[in-house]
Amino acid sequence: MFGLNAVALIWFGSIHRIAAWICKVPAGTRDIILRVLGLVLLTGNGLIYALPPLMGQSLRLPVEFSAVSYFIVPLFILAGRGKTGSWAAYSGLMAGFFYFLAMILRGEIL
Repeated sequence: MFGLNAVALIWFGSIHRIAAWICKVPAGTRDIILRVLGLVLLTGNGLIYALPPLMGQSLRLPVEFSAVSYFIVPLFILAGRGKTGSWAAYSGLMAGFFYFLAMILRGEIL
């Protein structure tokens, strides 16, 4: 169990460092990076939910907060800055922080 918790802690620290680096890049480059990341995340999550029904399995819908935020955050990022930026940040922080916190504390059960 310690190994999985250590891996979760290393991932959390790495993502924090990458986010800090992205904040320091010039605004134009930062927007491009965020839009590419948003498109990759939206495409990946869309495939996770679209491929099983296409392969004959049952349809799964995202119903928990973190699964829904995996679609909301990239959509808000791709829509551009504005009033939705705070909601994207809130959704992403809530989903990501509590997931990694749960992985660090109770990794084996998850």
